[in-house]
Amino acid sequence: TLDGFGLGFREYFGGAADVVIEAEGKGLSIAHADVSVDLTGADLQAGSYWTKPPGVAGAVAGHVSRTAEGVLTLKNVDMQAPGLALSGRAAFAGDARLINFELETAKIETFIDASVKIAPNTANTAFDIDMSGAFLDISPIVNQTIRTNTGQAGLPMNLTASLDRLALDDMYVLRNAVMGIRHNGTGTEEARISGDVTGGGFLASLSPKPDGKGRALLIEIPDAARATQAFLNMKSIKGGQFSLSASLPEVGVDGPLSGEVRVDDFALINAPIMAQILSLASLKGLTDAMGGSGLTFKHFEAPFSYNQGALSVRDARASGSALGLTGSGQIDFAGKTVDIDGVLVPAYSAN
Repeated sequence: TLDGFGLGFREYFGGAADVVIEAEGKGLSIAHADVSVDLTGADLQAGSYWTKPPGVAGAVAGHVSRTAEGVLTLKNVDMQAPGLALSGRAAFAGDARLINFELETAKIETFIDASVKIAPNTANTAFDIDMSGAFLDISPIVNQTIRTNTGQAGLPMNLTASLDRLALDDMYVLRNAVMGIRHNGTGTEEARISGDVTGGGFLASLSPKPDGKGRALLIEIPDAARATQAFLNMKSIKGGQFSLSASLPEVGVDGPLSGEVRVDDFALINAPIMAQILSLASLKGLTDAMGGSGLTFKHFEAPFSYNQGALSVRDARASGSALGLTGSGQIDFAGKTVDIDGVLVPAYSAN
């Protein structure tokens, strides 16, 4: 079996596979081998993105060799199955440390269509990963970050990527995307994602503060309505430009995400809670507007703090041609409760 080469695939592989090996060596001390595997009987998976149940055709082939110094190389590796195509090479030191790994082709349906190069950095403290190609989906990572205000633990890495399309959500895909991430194995120390969307350029940046106390987060989104629908499942905003500037603790330290959010030139439409408030205030004309073209606002800004599923807002302000409002309070997403105190100021009341 391939275990004789020190290769373990059981995390991704189950079931049975027919293996043909043409090898040179003594016993299990194999120096060279051409390997071909019929994966029809195998159960394969690549996380939540792709699976191949037993009975579906699949195959992998390649050349394996080991030097006298114990360096293991894999060349001309090619794997094919419905929805998956991988081809590349890799080399491992005698103690199983990765020397380099390259996929000229990495295609997994709904996940990736790109080339990938991986190697340890000069200090051997992290992996340098370079990626370029047509598509990558990072929506599970984005979704977890939004829901939990935390990143995922993983391997220390320095990733750079240039992609025709980068999916942050099924409904939100950047074009001509560039991504850089520095991860220390516990969390993301620095990151920058940019690309084109409807209305302009998208930017999300996370960087250490100059004084070394925490990290600074900057997000600029030209299409607020589409973004809030994709990431927050909110369908009550039309138009708008969104920006967020905030700070959060350094990696490994608990603490809130605190800053200010701003939205310019937007309209509220079909927002039941706001419509009910306007109705109770006997502002029928404004209520009717929300059911039509929307209640327009020029500016909205709100200092906030988000921690452990609770969003605290203080001195939020919105101004529009027909209505102004202020408010402070808390939204508990876990408990699904809203406690906001505020003031509505119809534009005609100022005349």
